Amino acid sequence: MPLEGRDVPALCLEDELVLNCIHGAKHFWERLMWPADIAAIVARHPEIAWERVRQAARDVGAERMLHVGLLLSESLLGVAVPAEMAASANADGAARELVRQVEGWLPTAGYVPPALLQRAMFRLKMGGGGLAGTSYLIRLSFSPTEEDWAEGREERGSRVWEAIKRPFRLMRKYGQDG
Repeated sequence: MPLEGRDVPALCLEDELVLNCIHGAKHFWERLMWPADIAAIVARHPEIAWERVRQAARDVGAERMLHVGLLLSESLLGVAVPAEMAASANADGAARELVRQVEGWLPTAGYVPPALLQRAMFRLKMGGGGLAGTSYLIRLSFSPTEEDWAEGREERGSRVWEAIKRPFRLMRKYGQDG
């Protein structure tokens, strides 16, 4: 896309939609702005190449995240799941269950985070269940975030050490009852 007379790389609309779904899922959809972003893309861009969206989500293991994002935009904001995606999104029972869970969390989102076990189960299901869901859970459990880096700034060690410490920080933060 052009920016101040220069071409700069930018995501295509289809990849942006998938990325927004991944981002919302990573954060438990705790901010209404994330489903609103999905709803805005769907509502304002009828030209979306849905087969390209489906393939992009499949390529990165984010099909369920896409389904949840689309279903949330429909249930919370009234933007219908596009006909090209409706059959697969509605057939994904785990996605519908995750949407109900998010709808229950949203009124207190950010103030009463889900407890550790709820978070883990959410991630397993969001990642597609089975081996894919387990891989997603492990990756997010051991990947340090900005919060991890900021917390131990003065004693920061190697990336490996930060990855090892992360699950313990999560246990401290979310524990048994959040």
